[in-house]
Amino acid sequence: FGASRGAWIAACVIQAALFGAAHAYQNPLGMAITGTLGLLMGVIVLASGRNLWPVIIGHGLYDASRFVLFYFQGPPAG
Repeated sequence: FGASRGAWIAACVIQAALFGAAHAYQNPLGMAITGTLGLLMGVIVLASGRNLWPVIIGHGLYDASRFVLFYFQGPPAG
C-alpha cells in the first residue's frame, strides 16, 4: 500500500469487515461488535507504526478474560 493514507484506511475498514464476518457464528450484534473491535485494532496497528504486538496481546487478554468468565459464570444467556 505504500504511503497512501487512503489505501491504509480502506485496508483497515476491509479487514474489520472480514474480521466481523469471520464471527458469523455469533448473532448480527456480535458480528457488529467484533467488526468494530477489528476496526479499533486496525487503527491501533496503524497508530503504532504497523506493530501487531499490541493487538495480539490485547486479543489474547480479551480471549483469556472471556474464558475465565465462562469458567466461573457458565455460558452467556441467550
